[in-house]
Amino acid sequence: MQAIQDRKATFTITAYTQSSIVIDDKSYDQHHLIHPTKGVQVSPANTFDALTIKHIDSIRTLDPDVKILLVDCGKKQRWLQPEIIRYAEQQKIAIQSMTQPAIFRQYSLLANDQQDVIALVFLTDTPSL
Repeated sequence: MQAIQDRKATFTITAYTQSSIVIDDKSYDQHHLIHPTKGVQVSPANTFDALTIKHIDSIRTLDPDVKILLVDCGKKQRWLQPEIIRYAEQQKIAIQSMTQPAIFRQYSLLANDQQDVIALVFLTDTPSL
């Protein structure tokens, strides 16, 4: 009998505030990409409004097989530009904008379920609507 090795989420969100996030006991206070197995990297986009199709391509370099991209829209729900949604769909990426508490919960659930997910989090320059 062959043992099946589970892919475990090694980068998990353990705490957050409006201006910082703690991932595996390390605090971050800028815009970051969070991947369950590949870690935390500075995001190519620094605000929700600055996100472009080029940023989506850049994000895919972290995980070319990413299936889900969660985008932090701040305190209140905001919608992504239609061209970004269309482009992500063409690339076979489910993309969703979410408020910060929602993105942290959803990322944790998907990462623990071993999904190919990346969270794009804006902790500075996040508009307070």
